[in-house]
Amino acid sequence: MWRRGASVAYVDREGRSALLDLDHLDHPPFVLEGSAAEIWQRIDGVRDHTAIVAELVDLYAEEEAVIGPSVHAFLEDLASRGLIEGVTDA
Repeated sequence: MWRRGASVAYVDREGRSALLDLDHLDHPPFVLEGSAAEIWQRIDGVRDHTAIVAELVDLYAEEEAVIGPSVHAFLEDLASRGLIEGVTDA
């Protein structure tokens, strides 16, 4: 499962999300649009990769095999930027 980083401030609007890492104000805001914003808006600490992909498959009427690898790569990119973090069951 993934959750948003504790130091990330964000504003979600329809079709767009703007993110700012408050621990790294030297980094510019990160703006997500379209499918990237759809993924961000599903990162809640409850949904895992599989659940996010399943919702996007329904939303975009696309095959899991097409969407899945892109979603995985995007989540890994957000994690490498410190904008999200993995959640493990405690």
